[in-house]
Amino acid sequence: MAGGRSQSPLTPNQPTQKGPDCIAASGPFPFEESEPMETCLWHSSHDPDLTRDTVRSGFHLGTRAQAEMRRPGGHLYLVKLKSGVRPKRMKDKPDWDRRTISRWSRRAKLVVYLNRYEGIPVESLPAAIKHDGASDAIFARHVAGSEDSYIVLDPDIIESIHRFDRNERPSL
Repeated sequence: MAGGRSQSPLTPNQPTQKGPDCIAASGPFPFEESEPMETCLWHSSHDPDLTRDTVRSGFHLGTRAQAEMRRPGGHLYLVKLKSGVRPKRMKDKPDWDRRTISRWSRRAKLVVYLNRYEGIPVESLPAAIKHDGASDAIFARHVAGSEDSYIVLDPDIIESIHRFDRNERPSL
């Protein structure tokens, strides 16, 4: 959906990513066991002590592959958003400057977009270049590994942040 229309609210039962990078609620993270935590939102930062209190508007979340590509060698964080947040869909911007973030923060607490850059496997780069000017739907259909990313515009929607050891492999 384009044009900033609202998406369904994010809930613990609505995964943004499934597979080996997701964890079950019984994993070593501070989420309630009764809550099926399948929504995996990752962030990578040079900051070793990222907390809800230190996050600013413009905080990027996405798949683990996107986080690792954005900050190679950075500290990985698993981020849980409060349930019921409705992201607004927008087109990817190569430059998320303060003006863009400020403008969008007046319309939404969270935006989602198809990430055309981070997390795409090397073997998909020729298809990404070929379909760079295409709509998101066509790009996603032809470029393996293209996934949604999120920009948190209101840090109050973050419920918790947990630092994750890069050598640790989550299990389902």
